[in-house]
Amino acid sequence: MHSFRKLTLLITSSVLLSFPLTGLSAPEASDRTGRAEIEQAWVEQALESNASLGAKLAAAKAAAERITGSGSWQDPNLNLMVAPETLGGDDDTGTRIELSQALPWPGLLDARRRMAEARADVSSSQYQWFRNLLVADVEAAYAEWWFINEAIRLHHENQAYVEQLLANASDGYAYGNVRQTDLLQLRRELTDLDMQQYELVEQRRALAARIANLLGERPAAQEVALESDSLESFPDLETTVGVALTGHPLLSASEARIQASRADVKIRQLEKYPKVKLIAGYNSLWVDRSKRAVVGIGLEVPFSGRRQQGALNAAEAELEAQRWEALEQARDVEAEVIQAWENVSALGSRLNVLESEGVPLAEKHWQASLEQVANQQSDYEDAIESARMLTRTHLQQARLKADIHRAIADLESWISF
Repeated sequence: MHSFRKLTLLITSSVLLSFPLTGLSAPEASDRTGRAEIEQAWVEQALESNASLGAKLAAAKAAAERITGSGSWQDPNLNLMVAPETLGGDDDTGTRIELSQALPWPGLLDARRRMAEARADVSSSQYQWFRNLLVADVEAAYAEWWFINEAIRLHHENQAYVEQLLANASDGYAYGNVRQTDLLQLRRELTDLDMQQYELVEQRRALAARIANLLGERPAAQEVALESDSLESFPDLETTVGVALTGHPLLSASEARIQASRADVKIRQLEKYPKVKLIAGYNSLWVDRSKRAVVGIGLEVPFSGRRQQGALNAAEAELEAQRWEALEQARDVEAEVIQAWENVSALGSRLNVLESEGVPLAEKHWQASLEQVANQQSDYEDAIESARMLTRTHLQQARLKADIHRAIADLESWISF
């Protein structure tokens, strides 16, 4: 489910190393009011077509259907016997009929039903958690798709800026104000950009293939937007943790397993008692008609009780294990929520510093370098290095925005149920 994390590192490192020049930042996004239209369409498509999610849903439905007959009485048993030599004779055909019905001890049927209901709750909770993970993965994939397209867009802007510098350098070279080495260096920059464009396109193709596993088809070639994300749409950390601990699917599944184990313990306790069967019969072979109809009970008494006691001990041990696992699961969920929250907070702080200080300084440095080149106070090598710094800054900005989007999706997966 989390295969996009490795791909994120690969794309980020490749893009940062492949951009020698740029002059534009990522486009401004409106405040987040929900998912972008295309992203929402991705989520809906994945929820409809994902095979694993469909299997989870079918399993949950199957578990729910098992509740129907879980608390029912056992089917009655009917035995019919005929005396073959009496068939076709003058006398009545000799028959023997026996009807029996197992009688459950009070509480047994209720315990069986509670166990089936608890198992259905486990299956339903597992489906909900898998659904949350799928939505988070789709949103992470969308963030990576936006980032790689943003990187390609910045790459095209780079080419335009280098071409502009080359045009200026060509004019200066005609008047003897620009060295030939500067002119050749700019042309080499354009050649490198052409080669790097193929690398970026190939990275986008690889990402599209991975996204196809989530959506059932490759994403369409269209412009995508990324909504701005922050912690402002969430309550404070303590409240967020409290929300997760009150209804997270993993915790609901743990509680349901405890309920199933309790019901199993009750069943095992009742199985230590003799099994009772009510019997009614009719035997026409008896000459005395008053003896033909009979009623009675049957008992299946445990011979030693060791098998039943062993099953009860195992059920009680399983209940104890489920309680400990539920406690551990609650601690894990709390830790995951805190980590997800802190991750969003840290990424947001880094983005704020970058946008308030890093981006303006890089842009001013770039503009100053252009002015110095125009006034012949600096050479083109310094201007290119300044542009590369601006490129890294803008790509870091885009990377942080994508990472925040992924982190928000991860946080939402822990509090959505």
